[in-house]
Amino acid sequence: MLIFFIGTCLGSFLCVVAQRVPQKKSFMLSRSQCDHCQQVLRSWELIPLLSAVLLRFRCQRCKVRFSSISWWAELIYGGLLLFIWQQPTLSAKLITGVWLTTAFLLTLTDLFYWLVEPRLLYPLHGLLWWIMFYQNQEFHWETLAIVGVLASSLSLFYQHAIGLGDLILLLLWSPWLTLNQFALLVLVASASAIVIFCGYAILRITQIRLPFVPFLSFGLFVAYFLL
Repeated sequence: MLIFFIGTCLGSFLCVVAQRVPQKKSFMLSRSQCDHCQQVLRSWELIPLLSAVLLRFRCQRCKVRFSSISWWAELIYGGLLLFIWQQPTLSAKLITGVWLTTAFLLTLTDLFYWLVEPRLLYPLHGLLWWIMFYQNQEFHWETLAIVGVLASSLSLFYQHAIGLGDLILLLLWSPWLTLNQFALLVLVASASAIVIFCGYAILRITQIRLPFVPFLSFGLFVAYFLL
């Protein structure tokens, strides 16, 4: 239970990082505040999961409803930290923690801004690649080559099919995945996106636009970490 609570606190912090880094704001020094009225939040309003429920997802001062993304981020990262903690070796914990945290952060920036934030994308993947090489993880040249050709083709001939940031993300992941794992990742990501799209259509939600990094991250979790 303690690990889960620590994970919810980290999830709240990562949500702040994802919100502020694209805006070039400090995520270490300035205190959290309401996005609408800019009032600084008090300590009891920052308790993961509990505060938002007690406040009914509304700012106590201006009464404007705030996004539930941070609440879900706390809940999901709490579960992810439990999953990371249960890995059998320190090496597995390190790889799982860095990779899933990177995917989680980029998922949040895509949800907030429709953006694969470069200031998070490249440094975090530089760290991931260093760890993978240091731990002697197998480098799959064939996956990188095939994904590189596909990414180049999509960027040249189907520019609106998938965003450039999504393609770069897949390229950075591809050397550490077998072809079967990569195919499963794309299948799970695409299928889950279609399910959500159909759900929106059934609910008659118009102007549907889905960020794709959350689905890619879910596909990664299933293809690499679960199976």
